[in-house]
Amino acid sequence: MKPLFSKLFESLCLILLTVGLIGCGNQSKLDKVLNLLQNLGDSKLSAEETVEMAQKAVKLSRQLPEGQEGLYLTSLVSLANGLAEAGRISEATETATEAVEYSRQLSEISMSPMLQLMLPMLQISAHGVLATCLGEAGRAEEAIEAANEAVKISRQLSSHDISNGVSKIMALQFLGTQLSKAGRSVEAIKPAKEAVVVSRKMVQEDAVWLEQLAGALKTLVERLCNVGRHAEAIRPAKEMVEIYRELVQEDDDRLSSLADALETLAETCREAGRLTESFKSAKEAEDLNRKLGK
Repeated sequence: MKPLFSKLFESLCLILLTVGLIGCGNQSKLDKVLNLLQNLGDSKLSAEETVEMAQKAVKLSRQLPEGQEGLYLTSLVSLANGLAEAGRISEATETATEAVEYSRQLSEISMSPMLQLMLPMLQISAHGVLATCLGEAGRAEEAIEAANEAVKISRQLSSHDISNGVSKIMALQFLGTQLSKAGRSVEAIKPAKEAVVVSRKMVQEDAVWLEQLAGALKTLVERLCNVGRHAEAIRPAKEMVEIYRELVQEDDDRLSSLADALETLAETCREAGRLTESFKSAKEAEDLNRKLGK
């Protein structure tokens, strides 16, 4: 799974484990589904292993009683994402479409508190995966439409819950990616800027999201550079570097990320004609890479 999707998925699994699951008529199947969903985030799994595990979750969650619809939808989204990462785009598109349609059906019924909590995140995930699949299939306008729908849903979420921030950023990244792939690079800058704003608010609530902010800044730098706005990209590139300097103080494993950020800053400064700054950043990145044995 992609990092941000994994973070959202961790939030979903936490909800599943802590909200209203007692009293299910078939606890054994429920436990199996929950275990499968939790294990899907394991980075050691191959793409095909992820697909196989998600298929099992879909099959078992279909058999759960009324009130556990969120588990079935979660399993469908997981399967669509797994199929997409395995390169099985046609199957992924079909599964993602099913997940989107099922999520719409659920929004029209009387929902349990658990499902009310989960549904927007799942809808965003379903539309985002569908957008990715459509984009890979060359259906650019349909992909952008699906991504726009994910953003629309995310705007309805409360800004007071950090997990909603993850959902919003993911939706914005889906949209930016599809706009960029469709050659609409200038339009792709707006969602990148908004993702930075949302990430800043998350950091204000909890510094644990600093690396998320760094990632959003990197995306913004890329979007600006894609349209030749290198001078404008220098500021977010510098901020990204400073964030990684701070993170390195807590964890030396971030040194590689700091080196990458310095290389991005060096390239951005070079393209903007600021050669002295470019050389300085490139030299620091080179020294770090040498230290890391690269």
